[in-house]
Parts: sequence; C-alpha cells; structure tokens
Amino acid sequence: MLKKLRSKVKTYFPWLASVIVLLIVVNTRQKVSLHRMDNQDNWWPTSKTAVTSLLKYHVTPKTSKLRHWSNIDQENYYFKTPVTFPVDVRGSKSEKLQFALSKASHKVTILLWYAPFSRKYNREVNAKECGACEITYDRNKINQASTRAVVFHFSELAIDTMPSSRNRHQYYVWWSEESPNSLFEVRNLHLGQYNNVFNLTMTYRRDSDIYAPYGTAENSYRYLLKDGTDRQDKKELFAVARKKKKFAMWITSSCGTRRGANKRMRFVKILTQRGLKLDKFGSCFSAPYIGPDKMESFIKNYKFYLAFENVENCKDYVSEKFFTNALMYGTVPVVYGARKSDYDAVAPPKSYIYAKDFTVDELVAYMNYLDTNTTAYLEYFHWRTLPMDKMPNYGRKTKWCQLCRMLYGIDVDTSPPLNLSDLLSGTQAYGFSPRPRVVPSIREWFYGQESEDCLSG
Repeated sequence: MLKKLRSKVKTYFPWLASVIVLLIVVNTRQKVSLHRMDNQDNWWPTSKTAVTSLLKYHVTPKTSKLRHWSNIDQENYYFKTPVTFPVDVRGSKSEKLQFALSKASHKVTILLWYAPFSRKYNREVNAKECGACEITYDRNKINQASTRAVVFHFSELAIDTMPSSRNRHQYYVWWSEESPNSLFEVRNLHLGQYNNVFNLTMTYRRDSDIYAPYGTAENSYRYLLKDGTDRQDKKELFAVARKKKKFAMWITSSCGTRRGANKRMRFVKILTQRGLKLDKFGSCFSAPYIGPDKMESFIKNYKFYLAFENVENCKDYVSEKFFTNALMYGTVPVVYGARKSDYDAVAPPKSYIYAKDFTVDELVAYMNYLDTNTTAYLEYFHWRTLPMDKMPNYGRKTKWCQLCRMLYGIDVDTSPPLNLSDLLSGTQAYGFSPRPRVVPSIREWFYGQESEDCLSG
C-alpha cells in the first residue's frame, strides 16, 4: 500500500508543482497590475490616512523596468584623482577653493529634463565661483559625455517620460521647492515608485544634497547694501524707521483651499479682532493689486510684514515671504509656519518676531509697543550693522552653483560632505568626485520626517 502511494506521489507531484507555480505567477501578475508605476492614484492610501500608518504602507513596484534605473553599480568616470595643489596653497581653504575652481574650466552640462511648471527660465552660474557649467533644457544632449547631471522637477515627473536609457556617468537629481503638504495633500504624489532611482536631492531643506532655499540671509543683506558698503550704521537705520508711516501688512492669494491656509486665515482674523491694525492685500481681499515692480516700494513703508506660511511645522520650509517680502524689502517679519529652530538656522540674528512665542493678545500688544518705541523696534534691524560673515550659512553656495561645484568634485557646500574619506578625515573635498550614492526612498526622505500637521495641513 505504502509503495503504491509513493508511486502515485512521484507520478503526480511534478504536475501538482507546476499547477502551484502557475497559480503563483498568475497571482503575482495580478499584484503587478495594481502596482504599476504610472498609476499613482489607485494604490496609494489617501492623504487623510494617519502618517504612521501611511509611512508603514510599503509597496515595491514589481517591474523589470525599474532595474534599468538602479544606481547600485553606477560608476564615475571623471575626477578619479584629486587636484594637485601647489605648495603655497595647501594650507588655505579659500586658496584651495580658488585653485580648484580655476581647474574647473571644461564644460559640464546640467540637463533639466522638464521645464518646471512648463516655464523655461534661463539659468546660469558664475563660472569663476561655481565652475564652467551649462544649464540646458535640450534633451538631445542626454547622451553627451559632458552631461553629468539630469535634474527632474517633481511636478512633471513620471517614470514613463524619463529617459529610455540611463548613462552610468550621470547623476539623477530630484528637485522640489514645494512643501511636503503641497506634494502629498494637494497633488496626491506618493513618490513610492522612485526608490533607488535618484542620486541627489535638491530642495529647500538644509539636509538636501543640493540646498535650494527660497533665499538666504546673506543674499537679503547684500540686497539691502545696494550702495556697496559692508554694513549699515545706526543713523541710517533711524532714518529708515522714521520713513515708515504704516503699521502692518499681509499679502495672500491662498484664501483657504488647503487646511493650512484656512487655519492661517482664521489666525489673522482673530488677530484683527483683538486689535491688530492690518492692511490686507491679494486676491483674497477687495484691495488694490500690487504688481511685482511696485512690491518693494509698497512694503518698505510698513513696520511689520506678516510672513505667514500656508503650512505648519514642515521642516525648514521658510519661503520668499520671509527672505524677499520682509527682509529684502526692509521690514520686520512676523513669522508663522516653520518651527522656531528652523527660522533661527537661516535668519539673521534677532531679525523676526515668532508669533507662537505670544498669545494673540500679547502679540498685538507687543507690536503696538514696538510701534511707539523706535529704539526697541530698531533692535530688529541691529543685524544690518553686523559684518556679512555673521549671517547664517555665510559663503555657502546653493542651487545650481552648488550642483556645478559638486560635479567638478568641489564638495565644500554640502554638510556633511558626500565624500566619505573627507568626512572621516575632517577635511573637505577640492577635486574628488562624489562617491556613487543612491537615495533609497524619496518618499521616506521627504515625507518620513514630517509630522501629520505638515502633511495634512
């Protein structure tokens, strides 16, 4: 009996195994159809899902197409050896930098694969400060040896519209200047299909590989010093304060399409109800339109500018409302949105009023106090009497300049340097190529460090 059973098992087992394998294959194909990378809306949980559950929801796209873009075996053909410095420049960082930049003279191309929001702006870098880089939208240059970086703007990004083949000497750069809320809540972008696709990140966050902020304290300060001086004195600042005949203003055109914008609008409404004298402008209000050419002359008449973001507690998200509308145009920003530590990291010393430091009534009373006490008000302009090198991140190149430098192996603007040997030795790179690296998950990097109030508004 046992022998007959064994004989039947031997006879039918291969057939049974084949059926099981076939069922597994069919089941896998069904799952793959749910995980198609060009179908972003069907399998990602809605933005209302709790953040903790959302980020645990992990899907690995099961298509062989993604393997083509894997960077694990990527090589770097340029800059295999460091720049050889003359003896007289080996001890000075600034001299090392200048010498390395002098050698960064052959053309390197940075290709923008998409025009951000379908607008092709001319982008250039200063070759003496950044290296000789051409920034182009010309896709015909994708296979040229000089094309060392391909930049993909988040808004237009889709797997099916990326290059059909990948050159191993090129860095793929993921670029966004929008907040996580804008991508996650408004556009419903999950980003999960781009695991192991990109080498570098370029955003406003300070921990990006390429730091692309909306502004810097140094740039705002340089803009104010139009006469070429290195700082302002107290007499000049008193004259500036005396010219300010108006109290506070706010410009917004985001009237409440997001939860963050709604919350901001309610906050401003409460402030005005408690006595804040506020002039409101923008499409949300029946007020005159202020064109870009008149913005500066209009804002500088006010003592305070409400630099209120439409998202809350998003890491490092400090927009042009702060750097341009307030600092550059010479008023005191009252800020709301990012954490105070994020403002402190990028703002000139004591240059802003953090709204959350006060209750509503206290904030209104404090602004009224500053309005009547010029000496106290001018404490928020004291930073304009400091040397330029006292500004946060002084001398750090950003955006395209930083990327250009990095492609030449001049990795002095990244913190920490991408070059592991430099990190271990405590020095910075002046001519080494950045080591091959991969961003394992753009989703985890961009969303995973944020709170639920950032992502959901």
